[in-house]
Amino acid sequence: MGLTGGVLHLRKLWRISVLSIAIFLIVVVAVLAAVNRLRFDSLTGYYAPTFSPDGQSVLFLERQVKGISWGLGYEFFTGPAHSYVFADELRLRRFSLNDGVITDVEQLPDLPTVGRHLRAYRSRFYHYLGADLRFTQPTSPDIRLRLSIPRVPQSEQFHLVREWQDDATPAREAWQEGGAGFFPTGAQRVRETRELLTVPGAEALPCGVQMLDHAEDSSRYLLGEDVCRTVYPNGVSWETLLQRSRFASVKKAEAQEKTHRDLMRRFLDQGMNESEAAIAVIDEMRRLGFYPQPTTLTVQPITEEDLPRWTERNWTLFRISPTEFRVGLFQDIARAIEEPGIGIEKSTGRYVIHRDFQ
Repeated sequence: MGLTGGVLHLRKLWRISVLSIAIFLIVVVAVLAAVNRLRFDSLTGYYAPTFSPDGQSVLFLERQVKGISWGLGYEFFTGPAHSYVFADELRLRRFSLNDGVITDVEQLPDLPTVGRHLRAYRSRFYHYLGADLRFTQPTSPDIRLRLSIPRVPQSEQFHLVREWQDDATPAREAWQEGGAGFFPTGAQRVRETRELLTVPGAEALPCGVQMLDHAEDSSRYLLGEDVCRTVYPNGVSWETLLQRSRFASVKKAEAQEKTHRDLMRRFLDQGMNESEAAIAVIDEMRRLGFYPQPTTLTVQPITEEDLPRWTERNWTLFRISPTEFRVGLFQDIARAIEEPGIGIEKSTGRYVIHRDFQ
């Protein structure tokens, strides 16, 4: 064999070796994928859809996660599975209700999961992100985000808050350690008869956003329809959407706020001061069913002849001396005695019984 033949032979052996190694690696990856459920993930989630102040568009947060997951991770049967996050981006975007065009508003800081090895059970490899938007000025919403990464013995908590100040500058905009609450209401996800809802998807990421019209009992996708249909081949039922709806509670809160405001104005116009008007508003709100009815006491006079009949019913009999009423005890009972047959609001808390009157 000459020099040229030897070189050709070495090249052939090199190609065979490279091919063998490649085949071996493919087999190893396939075995790992079959045994340990190895998976490369590229997921998109949609959060906190909120109507803009003019009602012409919807602002939302879009999360894009890229990572790898492996392990069994079946809760109650195996330990947690593993995942490693290569990228976890978050953007504030705008969806036009007029023409369906989506535009970027701003890029937010990456989530604290980037570059980390995480452990979790299947269906939540990349952990739940809590998000909320609220408009306090017309151009850009306040943002609150919350993320929890399970650890032993205690989970890691992170939050990001961006709230616009009076001078049109954001207060903070960086991930911080620790938890944070959400805005007190989701009213800006409801406008007239329409409501925005996220649709639960794979690995704790909402797969899409639907807009419900409660006047027509209808819904349509604004975002993520293709992905959601792979999760829900038969579609998401109207009953399932209503289970996630806050439409009724938001509308009740709106009606309660308007009624309270109107009543306060009416009683002030009648010449009451603010304290008197506030008390009158509470009574009227209770009568209208917005506030719960208080516990009341009703006095029914009985004679000495009736006393055995009442004691036979296991009623508790106790005596109150006139002195106790004179020193200010049991004032609600005293009022009820003065107006028998009429329900009198019970005082809050427990009755104070002085040792000298026992």
